[in-house]
Amino acid sequence: YLRKTKVAEKEKGGITQHVAAYEVVSKDGNMVFLDTPGHEAFSLMRERGVLMADLVVLVIALDDGIKPQTVESIKKIQEFGSTAVVALNKVDKAKADRLDIVKRQLADYGLLPDDWGGDVPTVAISAKTGQGIDELLEVIRLQADILDLKTSTTEPAQGVVLESMVEHGRGSVASIILHRGKICRGDYFTCGATFGKVSSMQDCYGNQLSCVGPSVPVSIAGFAELPQAGDMFEFATQSQAKKHKNLQNKIVTNTNTSRISTNDQGISIIVKTSTLLSKEALLASLKKLSDSQEVKIKIIDSGIGDINESNLDLAATTGALVYGLGVKANKSAIAKLHKPVTVKQFDIIYKLLEDVEEVLKKNIVKKVEEKELGKARVKAIFRVKSVGVIAGAAVEEGVLQKGAKLKVFRNGEQIGGGVIKTLQKERTSVSSISAGSDCAFALDGFSDWKIDDEVHCYIENLV
Repeated sequence: YLRKTKVAEKEKGGITQHVAAYEVVSKDGNMVFLDTPGHEAFSLMRERGVLMADLVVLVIALDDGIKPQTVESIKKIQEFGSTAVVALNKVDKAKADRLDIVKRQLADYGLLPDDWGGDVPTVAISAKTGQGIDELLEVIRLQADILDLKTSTTEPAQGVVLESMVEHGRGSVASIILHRGKICRGDYFTCGATFGKVSSMQDCYGNQLSCVGPSVPVSIAGFAELPQAGDMFEFATQSQAKKHKNLQNKIVTNTNTSRISTNDQGISIIVKTSTLLSKEALLASLKKLSDSQEVKIKIIDSGIGDINESNLDLAATTGALVYGLGVKANKSAIAKLHKPVTVKQFDIIYKLLEDVEEVLKKNIVKKVEEKELGKARVKAIFRVKSVGVIAGAAVEEGVLQKGAKLKVFRNGEQIGGGVIKTLQKERTSVSSISAGSDCAFALDGFSDWKIDDEVHCYIENLV
């Protein structure tokens, strides 16, 4: 509502899957919001959001109440000692008693609402109609005054990476918020393990900027490589950036890394996502899924951006499945492949995870359980031209059954086995014969009989 856009409705499946940073102009001054996803796969994004923000607005839908992700966020707020405001959403459609029910739930988790004698402001809002939004902004302003937040624009620029991705025409791009200082187009910088020179900057509405100061979300292009979410972004001179580059090159040269998992069992997967945080969330979810299944997942490669020829070649070589989240596949590269490769593309993370789970279930190797039916001992051996070698035997336990399997033992040691292809009693074909009777049978797979051989009859069941 604040942005006059419907963020979740524009994202596939109605769930927010990316960190959105945007600036809102209000009568109380400008405010920057970091909108982190609520889906369970993005717990690390929410944790970083709590760490980065000066103040946390915990949004709870009144019709849903407190969910596991809400509990997780409450714990992070308490763990990091963050100042929190609670926005109770969907007041326009919730039943009258839902306000007190959810406030009671909040109190149970240690967030006592201010109108119940606590210190946590709670505001009933509707993101659809705008009810309570002005009150929420006023509460945020009051909390900001209490926190007495200050920064500097004259010190060297320093900020933090919210998200990173590869954009067509811009290369490696990161969403940045500065804590202090100012950065301009043409400035050099260092950022985590990478560095760069600002080639372009855009605000959250796509407007081009020449310079930017603290607390303004901005998309910066010019990174040598994709930075990690949470990396520190710092202004640097050209010589400092070059020194940083040389240092990182040495670290990479001296580090022996492999993208191939050491786990040699399970299904192999190559993952490509639109952003670094999406990749991080997806890999964490796949690990959790793998740990809970009998068949394991091998991630043999992962990356940011569209599925390219290199990914497809690796999949063809290793037999891996290629999964894309919010990315496209190079159709011309697929057409060139000499060996078929399975490429699956999804826009919603939980749909991708459901598909992987189905693949895992289909790859479960069922265990074979043997059920013993009976035992017999060979008393005579016959050779019949049309049939072959026939064993005459006395059934000592249980039954012998046509089509069942036999294990042949001699002096206590198994020497062979096979399937009963013919079974007779007094020259008459039968389907089974019980203990206390004599029989004759021919075995498909074994004919080297000797008197006193012991046979165990059994069937196999998949479990």
